[in-house]
Amino acid sequence: MALDIEQLAQRIEQEMQHHQVPGFALAVVQEGNLSFTRGFGVTSIEDAGVPVTPHTLFCSGSISKPLTGATIMRLVERGRLDLDAPVVEYLPWLTFSWPDFAPAITPRWLLSHTSGLFGTGGNFGPRDPAGLEAFIREAVPLARFVAPPGKVFEYCNLRIALAAYLAEAVTGKTFPQVVREQLLDPLGMDRTTYDRTVAMSYPVALPHTTGDDGAVRVQHRMFDYTAANPSGQVMASTLDLARLAGRLLNEGRHENAQVLAPASVQEMLWPHAHLHDPDGSAYGLTFWLLQHHGARWVTHGGLLTPYRCELSLFPDHGVAVVFRCNITNDFDPYAIRRSVVDQLLTPPAQPVAARSNPDARKDATLSRYTGTYLSLAAGVATISQVGDALSLEREGDTDLLHAVREDLFVDGGGEIAVGFVPEPDGPPHYFMLDEHPYHRVTVSPGIDLPPSLLETYRGRYVFDDGDTVSLAIEAGTLSATFSWLEGRCRCIPLDNRSFATSGGLIEFPPDPHEQTVPTYQGFVTARRLLDDADRVPASENMHARIFVFLHGTAIMHPTGVGHAREECVEQVKRHDPAIEEYAAYVPIGQAVARLRGWEEQGAEILYVSSHRKPENVARDASVLARFGFPRGTVFFRHSGETYADVARRVMPDIIVEDDCESIGGLAEMTYPHLSPEEQSRITSLVVREFEGIDHLPKRVAGLVRRPS
Repeated sequence: MALDIEQLAQRIEQEMQHHQVPGFALAVVQEGNLSFTRGFGVTSIEDAGVPVTPHTLFCSGSISKPLTGATIMRLVERGRLDLDAPVVEYLPWLTFSWPDFAPAITPRWLLSHTSGLFGTGGNFGPRDPAGLEAFIREAVPLARFVAPPGKVFEYCNLRIALAAYLAEAVTGKTFPQVVREQLLDPLGMDRTTYDRTVAMSYPVALPHTTGDDGAVRVQHRMFDYTAANPSGQVMASTLDLARLAGRLLNEGRHENAQVLAPASVQEMLWPHAHLHDPDGSAYGLTFWLLQHHGARWVTHGGLLTPYRCELSLFPDHGVAVVFRCNITNDFDPYAIRRSVVDQLLTPPAQPVAARSNPDARKDATLSRYTGTYLSLAAGVATISQVGDALSLEREGDTDLLHAVREDLFVDGGGEIAVGFVPEPDGPPHYFMLDEHPYHRVTVSPGIDLPPSLLETYRGRYVFDDGDTVSLAIEAGTLSATFSWLEGRCRCIPLDNRSFATSGGLIEFPPDPHEQTVPTYQGFVTARRLLDDADRVPASENMHARIFVFLHGTAIMHPTGVGHAREECVEQVKRHDPAIEEYAAYVPIGQAVARLRGWEEQGAEILYVSSHRKPENVARDASVLARFGFPRGTVFFRHSGETYADVARRVMPDIIVEDDCESIGGLAEMTYPHLSPEEQSRITSLVVREFEGIDHLPKRVAGLVRRPS
């Protein structure tokens, strides 16, 4: 059936106007060729806005993953990588929290989200080219496992980042360079880029949000984090993604060249991970494998709020649809895609509803499913037997489930499906629900954490994207309120610093008194908001450029935490190997809170690293991002420069540095080597090495030297 283009365009324009959508773009591919593409609206509602076209760049979110997958398959074709070789064969230095799992973690399990590794990073962080390696070295050894490799599916950005770093390791090039050479250039995807400075040279659809007053505004901050590029931060045009879709429908051929081997395309579209749901949903290598009215549907969305994007293939019909949108509100772009597909896929089959099958399981065997199960991403669930059915209890809500086939149970409305993962012998250890694996556990309510410890966790925390989580103490236990979820969530203690909630995993550092900066879902850091008593009146806010030295002043090696200053100094002097584990450094005391407080008063926080090599400076930047330090440039000495030379380049208002006791004292400091005229313009604050900055004034006004 032909697509009614005019009717489609009219519908899009009407819905955009009704829902205040700034920009939208759509492309349709049929039989490998572009049959329709058009942009609607503008890139920005402000003065810089221009009409959206098929060439306009959008942040594409997790559509980045199929680009990573296709790039890895190109390297597999060339013998640079083996899908089934252990990752540690390429990265022998890499360690895992469960060492026994190392030989089983392969590129195949990473790309299909079945490696067992759990965790994700944030959307803001260092943009240094070495940032991906720094993240892998820091995050992977600490990552938890949801299951043994190859056992169950759990969507996880960390796994895609690790797969992408393999591409860097075997080629000696940065990940964006590898993607450009292996995929983008051969496919003619000329505008697609991970570099925001390159994207700025083209029309870019800016992100928009809707305020509490209902007004649409430009969000004047773009996502940018090198480590997040492989999983969610590619900038691409609708036309470029349509080219990729067409080539996948055409078994990897582009014009007269075989860009991707047919066998590679088949691998990507093969069900490597089953989701154990009524529709038989699965995941391939960086693609979801679903059904639309009985038709095979290969897809990946990109939801990086406020961007919403999707790339969908219907291989058996030779159809692909790509859409992009730069706002998240009640506008439903997925309905547009459904309308297009229903016109092109004829005749559309009717979906088959899952029906109860009383013979699927006899009452006597239902008890094998009962127990308490834990998802690191979604909290605790309890399965109980109720007559000839099962009940599912989560956060006080109970749903009755009936068997529809072996190991699969659904509620009466067909909205909740619990699929148990069969074991060779004995009862199942896992079930899948809402694409999350739940593992059978014994969660003891007897894990009593002391009130003094819970008190250190209580507070309100904010993430880089503005979302918040509030932790409160109720009846001696911790509860969490997430800004993007309704209601409160129980915090189930896994140990004295880790809590499973229905909103996600919350973890605190081993020593909460040292730094109460929690991480969410593995590696997304949040910072504590100031209590009212700590807030500075707006009338006292002032702008000052504060130049903070890192090593020994704001961060330090973790083996020195809890030891006397003298012992830390001796560790440096005797060249303790732990000193050189730069990616493992931690904040000194409450350095993050103190610097955040200064920033909230209007100060600009800048940093100086003791390193000269860019890759080590990148590790410093990664530490700052992980613990939620204020965003700021990390300066370092170029060839032949001294610290004083760096200070002259920056000319801050305030220098905060330690006394350099471990490396030579006064001779290694900065301020003493500035000229008298320079010293007259800069306030110097010297702290004792490794003792932190907690004692410095909370108010920026108290830092600045007053004229005599």
